[in-house]
Amino acid sequence: MESAISAIDPEILGARVRRARLRLGISIRDLAQRAGIDKNSILRLEQGRGTYPSTILKVCDALSLHIAGLVRKTPIESEAVAVHHTKDDRWFAFADVASGLDDVQHGKLASERHELLTESEHALLLLLRSRLTEGRLLSNVIELYGASPVRSHVGEEFVYCLSGTVCVTIGASDHILEEGDSLAFWSAEEHVYSPAQCAIEAGKLPVRILSVRMDDKPRKA
Repeated sequence: MESAISAIDPEILGARVRRARLRLGISIRDLAQRAGIDKNSILRLEQGRGTYPSTILKVCDALSLHIAGLVRKTPIESEAVAVHHTKDDRWFAFADVASGLDDVQHGKLASERHELLTESEHALLLLLRSRLTEGRLLSNVIELYGASPVRSHVGEEFVYCLSGTVCVTIGASDHILEEGDSLAFWSAEEHVYSPAQCAIEAGKLPVRILSVRMDDKPRKA
């Protein structure tokens, strides 16, 4: 078993241990107590700095993991990969998602999404299922027929213009993105997405953007 442990990249091994710990919702301190080892040993292991095989065995026992699964050369796909297929598409009113909705099991099919548009709702959001179980990235497609509600949330966000011309207003500044353009910003600043005036005047609606942000839910470390 020591040869199998030495054959795997310490960074991969550390990342797998961290994911297993987070799935259980326990802190590094809790894991160290369960394993009967020093907290710094867990830190070194999760940071990919390597550690003794005996330490890894103690950690596996504390996490109820089989050592063979932890040091396998190929990952369990359900743990390492998350895929979204178009058949999974579910659309929501932007305001509903912004207020806390995060359930991809409901929502409208692509063919029904226009039913969500109202006099006050001009932005639709497609929640993508390509999110890792313990991951922090949230990816969405936003479809704009008018201005979205004002948003503000901790973290950072990346926006990529998929089609049309979009205006991303951050604070008092407008940023115009054409197809293929992108920007990143600190999302605690108030921001609004809207079709650029040229897109509205040309009748080129909707405008579509890809938004990728860091999940602001607290995680145990």
